[in-house]
Amino acid sequence: MRSLTNRSPAVVETHGGWLRRGIRLSLVGVWLAGTTVMAQTSAIADSAPGLSPGDPVRVKVWREPELSGDFVVTPEGTLDHPRFDTVQVAGVPLQVARARLRAFLSKEYTDPLIILEPMLRVAVQGEVRQPSLYPMSRSTTVGQAIAIAGGPTDRGKLNEVRLVRGKEQLRLDLTKPSASDASMLVRSGDQLYVGRRGASFFRDVLTPFASLTAAFVGVIVAIRQ
Repeated sequence: MRSLTNRSPAVVETHGGWLRRGIRLSLVGVWLAGTTVMAQTSAIADSAPGLSPGDPVRVKVWREPELSGDFVVTPEGTLDHPRFDTVQVAGVPLQVARARLRAFLSKEYTDPLIILEPMLRVAVQGEVRQPSLYPMSRSTTVGQAIAIAGGPTDRGKLNEVRLVRGKEQLRLDLTKPSASDASMLVRSGDQLYVGRRGASFFRDVLTPFASLTAAFVGVIVAIRQ
């Protein structure tokens, strides 16, 4: 077998170029594979109404983490990122907004790969570890939404989850393996409340009452002195 060192410099350089191109293509393939769901969701969303001020948006630019992340459309119709504050993305179809971002990045980067995905606003409250209002992908399920909020607390009841969607309220049970509640897709404006286990008289009533009584006695003693 011939050693690589015995080959001519031109052959070595050719193989080196092929290797670099192969590595780059492999990395691009991994990145695209990891964002397949996001890309499919983004493609579906192209037929949806365009972005409006206040909408949360997820931007992902290949190999540019400082340009990637979750942003909000400003009142001026741009993204709240200093690099994108001149690109109008509101009031146009999503594919047009994506094309504008790509054209802007093309001034500095060669053939930039970009994914633009509108996000949903979902509130997760009750017995979860990090209750808050979260931006979520359109492919997020109820079960995943609760996981994003840190999951249930030790006192959370996943068989008593309340979903408020507009004027409608649904009772969900996420503990049944055969149930479809956990796989239900969330919608923008949804509010999820994870229920709480039954109250303990000693922990929730007697202990706070004893502490309050001790504090009251301490105040009386201090006044008498």
